Amino acid sequence: MAGNPGVQEFWSRCREALPGLPEELPDAWAFGATRDQADELLELVLDGTKTGTASALWDYEHSGDALPAVGGYSIILDGRTAPRALIETTSVDVVAFGEVSGAHARAEGEGDRSPSTWREIHERFWRNHSENPVANDHGGSFLAAARAARACPREAGRGSGGQRTYSNRWNWLRSVPS
Repeated sequence: MAGNPGVQEFWSRCREALPGLPEELPDAWAFGATRDQADELLELVLDGTKTGTASALWDYEHSGDALPAVGGYSIILDGRTAPRALIETTSVDVVAFGEVSGAHARAEGEGDRSPSTWREIHERFWRNHSENPVANDHGGSFLAAARAARACPREAGRGSGGQRTYSNRWNWLRSVPS
């Protein structure tokens, strides 16, 4: 995220802890569309519950952004744009909205983690926050469903005072360019 020195500092600490990381600063972004959503979803990443995400394929097509790439990294920001986690994309599948699997719904970590709850949560999100003109017609909508692994910090949970220890070795609804 340009202009956010915390992102570069976070990346430097992760690279010290994981010497095999590339030099290029990855994109930094937050989940969701509000501060509260960003914080809630980030906490699911940090505690190891959230290892999946999904974005409307329409958003990628209309923004010109590339789909996430397997092996690519992202810095995840909290609701105040502070960097809190580094994730590595482990898989990306393009699937129809109605065909999101139970395994993917569980990986997203929200609600009771069932496909029906996943659909309810995501229908509401896209209806309220998407510019997609067919956001209310999910029958024909396609998604980029991604899985990721937290790479930095490795430990789950909070450290003292919200600080985290960075040691060896973890989807993107709204991207903030780095």
